[in-house]
Amino acid sequence: MRQRFLSGSLLLAGILLGLAPAGAAAQTKKPQPAAASASQRIGYVNWQFVLQQIPAYAQAESIYNRVLAPYQREITGLQTALDSVRAELLSASDKLQPAEQAARRKALAAQRDSVDQRTSLFRADASALQQTLFAPLEERVRAVLESVRAEGHFGLVIDVSAVGQGIVAADSSLNLTNRLLRRIADNR
Repeated sequence: MRQRFLSGSLLLAGILLGLAPAGAAAQTKKPQPAAASASQRIGYVNWQFVLQQIPAYAQAESIYNRVLAPYQREITGLQTALDSVRAELLSASDKLQPAEQAARRKALAAQRDSVDQRTSLFRADASALQQTLFAPLEERVRAVLESVRAEGHFGLVIDVSAVGQGIVAADSSLNLTNRLLRRIADNR
């Protein structure tokens, strides 16, 4: 879903910046040269690489993993127990009376619901913790990136760290990753 959204966003951005065809309008309109407007410059950055270079981000990751490890072990244990009960029911199902089989299936469904509920709570807690730990760091990096973008007159900056973004080749002079890292280091 994120990949489809980003691909669509890139196409839309290209259309808005006059870099990609937009149906019939693109056929009648002559494409402008890339140098015609500085706001049409497109840069790129490896967002994940940048974040991983920040010591505070590594500390946040460590805290995140340490806090969530017991929950992950709990969920794994619950899932293992559920799988065991399911396997036991399957192996014994032909030996059980219909009433006993129904009772065990009902107990298995209740256990599965309990595991699903606990997993859902775990995901919500993990999401909240992730927001608390990482959002402030990402906002600071985003602010620095915005200043680099504005100073370099880039109309758009694309994150190339996500797999499958569709970028197969790019001019390395448009790579803002090192510029961003230098600026973050200067702000420390």
